[in-house]
Amino acid sequence: MRDRPTRTQAALAAAINADKTRLIPVLDDLQRRGLIEREPDPADRAGFLTALDLLDDLPETRRRR
Repeated sequence: MRDRPTRTQAALAAAINADKTRLIPVLDDLQRRGLIEREPDPADRAGFLTALDLLDDLPETRRRR
């Protein structure tokens, strides 16, 4: 995750004007599907950093080529 830009879940929620508690199930689903990665935020014990996986890394993208 270190080689990709990361955002806190709170920053993502603010960017799309959404309540951060409602965003968590969406992020859980995206993580299960392998579309994002999350890891604990070392600067905030209760927070997580989120990074989007690169489109070229997605299995669906490789199949379409």
